[in-house]
Amino acid sequence: MEPSRLLRLGIVTNLPGMMDRRAHGIASHLGRADPQILVAPSPRTVAAHARRWDAAYVIDPGKRGMAAAAVCRALGKPTVVEIGDPQGELFRAQGRGRATVALGSAFDAAAVRYASGIAFRGSDLAHSLPPKVPWRFVPDGVDTDRFRALGSAEARASLGLPRDELIAGVVGSITWSERRRWAYGLDLVEALAELREHPVRVLVVGDGDGLEHLRRRAEELGVADRLALVGRRPHAEIPRLLSAMDVCVSTQSNDPIGRGRTTAKLPEYLSCDRFVLATNVGTASEVLPTEMLLPYANSLDPAHPGRLAQRLAELCPRREELHGGAGTRALALEHFAYRQVAARVRDFLDTIVSPT
Repeated sequence: MEPSRLLRLGIVTNLPGMMDRRAHGIASHLGRADPQILVAPSPRTVAAHARRWDAAYVIDPGKRGMAAAAVCRALGKPTVVEIGDPQGELFRAQGRGRATVALGSAFDAAAVRYASGIAFRGSDLAHSLPPKVPWRFVPDGVDTDRFRALGSAEARASLGLPRDELIAGVVGSITWSERRRWAYGLDLVEALAELREHPVRVLVVGDGDGLEHLRRRAEELGVADRLALVGRRPHAEIPRLLSAMDVCVSTQSNDPIGRGRTTAKLPEYLSCDRFVLATNVGTASEVLPTEMLLPYANSLDPAHPGRLAQRLAELCPRREELHGGAGTRALALEHFAYRQVAARVRDFLDTIVSPT
């Protein structure tokens, strides 16, 4: 490819939603490029467009993504596949059937062997899915212009939350894992039971079949009056909801799934200048200061809610300070701003796409 010509890049996402936003975030900062984004396209649609591309960047090798990668490779296009989770392990943890687990594992194996290059959203994925082709670490990203602190008092008032309490929260898909008997936010509900003498309240943003489990457990523990479940909200509202939180919790398991992730919410928490309490796993362990990390053992750690409760109790005296922010936005700007993420993608593509 001539250095003076724009890179004609096809960016394909396996699914709409979060990865669609990621595709646009990367595309807007690629520099000298002419990107085209296709969201969950059919193989025929990919083939119709790919002939004009210099290269393809496929986000997640699921059903649509893997088919798109196969079409692009068949057309002789340099193709980078981005992986965020080891799909076989993820499907197994979700309790999917054997056929689905096998298919996810097959997609992963094909991607790391036959793609032109692999982009891992978590650096540890290179150990659980050893690539046979060149690879780079390209973490989850955040639009730092949109995600910024908007004022704690106003955000709390809009939700009816008290000003003088420590608000700990989580944002994400509240999906129940029958195998693990766990969902996002359950550790915070369990922690509340050990914080009866402390001014702590929990805010959960998101929906899924795990919400009823959180609600029921809070009632069993007698802490339902200190749990706010606001359901799914438009992505545009998330910065305001994060601004209502003093502490954002990011719990990842200490297994190939958790170690291989950045998680899309961590960059958003940091960009909104929130204090984060994360398990000492994956990308969080590489970028967060020690005071924000909690140990975690194996796929499910029964001792974790107790450690989380202890740490929240220690943070209660700092709640006025945390209302105003935690100084973490600098971490988002350094590691996760889409300008930085796109630069990693472009540098990698420049090594994959041969000059002509």
